[in-house]
Amino acid sequence: MGELWTSQASTVIKEAYKGVVGVIPARRGSQRVKRKNVKLLGGKPLVAWTFEEAKRVKRLDRLIVSTDDEEVKRLAEEYGVEVPFFPRPQEICGDVDSGLVLQHAVKFLEGTGYEVKAVVLLQPTSPLRTSHDIENALFIFYDALSGDVGPAKRLQRGYQFS
Repeated sequence: MGELWTSQASTVIKEAYKGVVGVIPARRGSQRVKRKNVKLLGGKPLVAWTFEEAKRVKRLDRLIVSTDDEEVKRLAEEYGVEVPFFPRPQEICGDVDSGLVLQHAVKFLEGTGYEVKAVVLLQPTSPLRTSHDIENALFIFYDALSGDVGPAKRLQRGYQFS
């Protein structure tokens, strides 16, 4: 009975978060630290910390990396992270706003027929972020969409702040 319930609950969670994509932007170039995404930190490449934690998040339907770096691509595949396009377009390989990288990823995925409902930006330069942190952020995000958040309440016209 317990296994059946767990299986059904897992299916419900997967359905509820269908279309939620984690995007890890990991370009080759870096302005201050050369090749920082593949530099070792605690015995593994910096980007691997994000790969490992994000893979544990049950509320992500898909996890992808946007990169122009062969080594990051290889690591992503090794850790089971999707690399749906490679390399990413030259115009977003430099020091550009992360929003442009996310826009490209969404357009690419939607071009394949995949419906993106939400995007989670997962910077590789946050190695102390845990899967629990990501799950909580998603929980807060979806809670915000459903109504009340913190000291603000949705009214018929605007918001009331406490």
